[in-house]
Amino acid sequence: MLIKIKTNNKTQMSTLYFEAVYCKVNYNKNTKVLTSIDIKRENGAEKENIIVTGKELWINTERVK
Repeated sequence: MLIKIKTNNKTQMSTLYFEAVYCKVNYNKNTKVLTSIDIKRENGAEKENIIVTGKELWINTERVK
């Protein structure tokens, strides 16, 4: 699956792309806000945790809110 993370600040906009075989979305149950995702890349050995607070997250072609 294709993971896309967009960040936007005052000076620039950045987009990160990951090709992953595993993705778990973590969110804060009290505020119902996405906090991070756990992914495993196709060529990676270990799972990675990526902070997505304040960023736009897309999995395949769908935006995750």
